[in-house]
Amino acid sequence: MTATRRAESLSKVPLAISAVGQQDIEEFGYTNMESFYRSVPSVSLLDGGAQQKQMIIRGVTVQASAEAKAATGIYVDETLVSGNFSNLDPRIFDMQRVEVLRGPQGTLFGGGSIAGSVRYITNKPNPNEFEANFAADINNSKDADTGYSVDAMVNVPLIENTLGLRFVAFHSDNPGIYQNSQFDLDDQASYDQTGGRVSLRWTPTDTFTLTGMYLTDNSDQDGWSRAHGEDWRALDQVNLIPEKLSADAEVLSLTAEWDVGWVTITSVTSQLNIESDYRKDFSFFGFDEYWEPLRFGTQGFFDDSSFTQELRFVSDPEQFEKVDWIAGLYYADRENREDFRDCFSIDEDGFDSIAVNYANAGPRFADAVPGQDLVYPYPANHEDIFASGTEFGPQDSVAEGVYPSCLYREHERLPYDELAFYGELSYHFTDRLTGTIGYRHTEESKSGLLKAQIADFGPEVFNEVEESPEFDETHDNFMFNLSFDMTETTTLYARAAEGFRVASGSAGANFSPGCEAEVLDQLGFIPGGVKSDSLWAYEAGLKFRSEDGRLSLNAGVFRNDWSDIQVEVIIDSGTDNCNLFVALNQNVGEATGNGVEFDVAWLVTDQVELSFSGSYVDFTLDEDVPFLNAAEGDRLPSHPDLSLHGSAVYNFPLSGQWTGFVRAEVSYTGEILGNFNTDPTLDRPSAGEYTLANVRAGVSNDRWEVALYVNNLFDKHATSFQYIDWTERLESLVVRPLTVGMSVRTTF
Repeated sequence: MTATRRAESLSKVPLAISAVGQQDIEEFGYTNMESFYRSVPSVSLLDGGAQQKQMIIRGVTVQASAEAKAATGIYVDETLVSGNFSNLDPRIFDMQRVEVLRGPQGTLFGGGSIAGSVRYITNKPNPNEFEANFAADINNSKDADTGYSVDAMVNVPLIENTLGLRFVAFHSDNPGIYQNSQFDLDDQASYDQTGGRVSLRWTPTDTFTLTGMYLTDNSDQDGWSRAHGEDWRALDQVNLIPEKLSADAEVLSLTAEWDVGWVTITSVTSQLNIESDYRKDFSFFGFDEYWEPLRFGTQGFFDDSSFTQELRFVSDPEQFEKVDWIAGLYYADRENREDFRDCFSIDEDGFDSIAVNYANAGPRFADAVPGQDLVYPYPANHEDIFASGTEFGPQDSVAEGVYPSCLYREHERLPYDELAFYGELSYHFTDRLTGTIGYRHTEESKSGLLKAQIADFGPEVFNEVEESPEFDETHDNFMFNLSFDMTETTTLYARAAEGFRVASGSAGANFSPGCEAEVLDQLGFIPGGVKSDSLWAYEAGLKFRSEDGRLSLNAGVFRNDWSDIQVEVIIDSGTDNCNLFVALNQNVGEATGNGVEFDVAWLVTDQVELSFSGSYVDFTLDEDVPFLNAAEGDRLPSHPDLSLHGSAVYNFPLSGQWTGFVRAEVSYTGEILGNFNTDPTLDRPSAGEYTLANVRAGVSNDRWEVALYVNNLFDKHATSFQYIDWTERLESLVVRPLTVGMSVRTTF
């Protein structure tokens, strides 16, 4: 593994890390985050569908929302692929391994890894041999359509020992398990994922390597992955307008490695672009009470652009005797662009059709309901501030007296620069005792431009344009590690590390005098500037690997101290003095998490392998947070208290060159609490507490593998997360039911 920026044995790295290698990926049929995360201790997943997966490590999350800044950094090789709205969920095909680093990685990885990091390490081009790999899968989930996937890889040596080219392509069709009883639709939340990558590696000498990679990943989903209402087992989405979700990602990277003898110099240049758009139905806010055909929804577009440059120096351990060191510089230039609008639409056939009409919905509604007080008209000489430079383009008409079709429109640009230098120094006191200290200094600069049009606070439509002043932050993060090799097979370590999460806000929000009193009454304070939150983690662990390599054990205990937590707060006011509905982030509260985790792997015989892993995490608030209806001692949402996973692999010879295999997994997920509710009359929902079993069996030889599999073998009906939405409706992320499939894989 290379998570410490050095090539090291997993059993010797003194930190909590798990690696899912290519053999495990192929043996268990892992394809994405959802398929492998249960095998990693202290890791949970909020699976919201296409590129809306949030991986949670050691319980570090306080809210499950698309707007929440990621606490876990997702990397493909050296490139961060976590966006502001979407997180790339790479297709795990032709991957060398997936590394999961638990605990803050603020020294080497910076502000995107307050909880930990997940690194997808791709197979690199081979300049010496032609290689090809093809895999196909067909599957069917209970009461769902048939799904399939196709993956392919071709490696072409261009110049022997010098230049290699590698192509990877994939497509998957993933049927939805939800339905919409309102319009008799099934296959809701189905999504397609299409993409690939191209890598070119040039090795002109034994000491210099240059690798370029281009990756594309496009996902389109019909509807969101959740059931509405108390009867979540019905898998029903009662939407009155069609919903959608899509994300298109591109990554371009160039990595140069130069071994000059006493040090290896690495330069990583990368460009990330993720474009996401969505549509959600909010008709159930009660808009049909104004007029039965009236529908209401929100549309959003997010464009995350990020250029990064890193220069890293890693010492040769043979050159400095008792000292190893790493030093580096990091620069990032990012911009997040957001466009969204809350708009009316008209159902021409009442409740009989999902085909809604967005054209002139505002004027039509105003004509149908004279005297309504929901939307107000344009004034004279109103400026269309969205006429250019925005995703949705200009409005139909802003003439005096015309009613807009959108209650609210917004365009926001958030540029962000980061400059950091970092280093780690390890000193070998003896052959067995090593101490390491790490430090990272980060300077950030953020600003913003917000343009908004408000049409629901009369007597007429008005614009707001706000340019946020530059907001600067400085971070100094430390890491301390002490490791002791008790024997050749056993290592003890203790680690203290600090991480931070980049602030999602800037200098603070402005409220009108009429709204300040209302905001103060709801929150107990006036929202101000938002700074980065920080987390200190303290852990101690043991690593054991038997001399013959057949038995390994990793175990540890940890404590997280999380301060200045960034939390989304909602201000909802409809008084005469203040008509306001806004969601914004604030630093609120502190929390403490304690836990224990372990994993064991045992190669019983050459034919039988067993593994077992688990964790217990107790992460609670240190103080009351009244406006969240949260009290000291309340557990944080989104992660299970107890997680267990076991697997078994049995290989047996058949005739000729063929081998048979049976592979099985069983996992238990403990209680998962939902988001805190601002309404004290609503109970906080609870999910989890379920056991899943998967089994896979087939035959293989040197070139072919054919397998049959069953996931969720006992068709367990369960929810992986539940929460109360803004309409006070229960939303449930439901575990995929019994799924039967067949896969074929061949290599050349």
